[in-house]
Parts: sequence; C-alpha cells; structure tokens
Amino acid sequence: MQLANDIVVGEIRSTLESSSFLHSCSERLSHSIVEIESRIQTSLSEAAVGLALLEGIDLAGKRVLEVGAGIGIVSLILHRRGVEVVPIEPGRGGFDANAEIGFCLREWLKVDDLTYLSLGAEELRPDRHGVFDVIFSVNVLEHIPDLESAVGAMCGVLKPGGIMKHTCPNYLIPYEPHFGVPLVPLFPRLTRYLLPKARGTELWESLNFVTLGQMKQAFARHGHACNFSRGTMYQAFARLDVDEQYRKRQGSNPAVSIAYNALRRLGLLNLIGALPPMLATPMTFEVHSSSSSAP
Repeated sequence: MQLANDIVVGEIRSTLESSSFLHSCSERLSHSIVEIESRIQTSLSEAAVGLALLEGIDLAGKRVLEVGAGIGIVSLILHRRGVEVVPIEPGRGGFDANAEIGFCLREWLKVDDLTYLSLGAEELRPDRHGVFDVIFSVNVLEHIPDLESAVGAMCGVLKPGGIMKHTCPNYLIPYEPHFGVPLVPLFPRLTRYLLPKARGTELWESLNFVTLGQMKQAFARHGHACNFSRGTMYQAFARLDVDEQYRKRQGSNPAVSIAYNALRRLGLLNLIGALPPMLATPMTFEVHSSSSSAP
C-alpha cells in the first residue's frame, strides 16, 4: 500500500527524505542519519495504513484524534487538508525519537497551528481535551501499559455518534511483528528468556501482548462493542508485494518468507483471508458510540 499521490503527501515525503532535513535533524537530536532515515521510512509505511484506515469516513467538519501519532505524518497530512486533528504521543516505549523527529518536521515546515500533545491515551479527559468525532491509531494499543484506563479514556472523549478505528497485533497468534519472532504460545512473555536481543529493551517492555478477546472485553466494560474486520492476515501478507519498507521489516524474516511463499505456491492465500478475526493478526476494528450508525 502506498501513500496517496497528491501535493500534500509529496511535500511531506520530499521533506522527510531530503538530505538537508536529515542532516539538520541528526545534528539536533544526536541520532545518526541512518537511524533517523530508518524511522522515517517505517513511519511513512505506517502512514499509508493510517490513511487507509480512515478511508470511507467523511472528515469534513469533524474533530479527529490520532492516538500514538509518532512523527505525526498522518495528522500533518490531515491538517494540511483542512481537517481539525489533534495528535497525541507520549514519546515513550522506545518511540521517543519519533516524537523528536516530528517536532523537527513541524518546525522545518513552519507548522505552528497544529496542537501536538505529549500525553498517553489514558490521560485524555473531555473537560481538558474536548470530544472527538473520529479517533484512530495504527500499531499503538499494544504499547499501552494500562490498556483498560486508555480504553476508558478514549471512550470518554468519543463524541456521541462518533467512531473509533484501530489496528494492532492480535497476540493470540504467537508472532511478534516488531522483533519479527515467534512467541511462546499462550505465554508470550516467556519469550524474553529465549530472545536476548529483546530482553530489557524499552520496546519489548512496552508490549502488553493484547489479544482480540481482551480488546473486546476492555471496550465492552465501557459500554462499547468492537466490530472486527476479516481478511487482515491476508492483507498483511499481500502488503509484502506492494510495500517495500514493510517487506524489508517482515519479509526478510525466514518464518514469514517461508510461510508466505508456501501459501502462494499452494494457492492457499485466499483461505487465510477467510479466517475469523479471532485467529488472525493484525486485528483491525471499529467502535461506534451508541447513538451512531455506520458511515
């Protein structure tokens, strides 16, 4: 999946990939150009997922919240398109550099009218931050330590008639996409003893290993039902063919590569698309407030 080909996206991508911006950002943040460039390319890839997640939703006149915005590419695109959007990013869990790159980007582009909040989803309050017509996140919910509080806070700032859309791993399937490793089935935290490169890292410690069932129950406790999409695992495999950055991150993993090639040769990829959401990863779902109807 590629980012939409328009002037706004082109300007942002060109800036992020320009040598002048990369050098300036590197000097300011004391991170290597290679590290910054890698984070930017990953974020551009994930931004395409975020934009696709919002397809079909009319954002005109709507107030939008991006949870875990990272660099803030999607929010910046929406802002440039005239959407009232508020990105939040606590800058923890190994993603602090992304928030710093985002600050450099907004300063470089002289964007001073976009409210970018340094807070976690669990800190959202309607009296302080208002309410939102649309709330979305891409691969963020699995990094929230107190997911119950975060779900409650997001439900608390969802406007009547509003919609949430989220996508993240479903750890009932024993695979960890950030590290590209299989997990100990049913006891994913035990994997740390078999994975020296992850042990003690901020990224690994940030993972909550949420499953579809746990996510469903968390929202239900706050009076909201989750509508999970089918075909997400098929889409994840298909993404290997069209997203170069994603292919570098996941396709180079021997287990993923072997599984994908075997499924293609046997003509079984379509069967993956028919799996029930409970048995697929990632999980993508939407939540409507009680008074809303599907867009």
